[in-house]
Amino acid sequence: MNKLTPLLNDISIILGNSDRPEFTLLQRYETATNAQKGDIVVAMIGRLIEQHQMLKVMHHKHITKE
Repeated sequence: MNKLTPLLNDISIILGNSDRPEFTLLQRYETATNAQKGDIVVAMIGRLIEQHQMLKVMHHKHITKE
């Protein structure tokens, strides 16, 4: 997991600061070595899961306020 932490941070930065994060992330994947591609995919999946969990919590809080 330690080697994924920098990738997770980079992905978060790309998602937060890029006008076209999908293009930037695809470009990063395409220019990676074969060994790095697996790590990139795992990091993106990890980031997706984190975002999904945060949205689920926010949605649950919104529903309970109503």
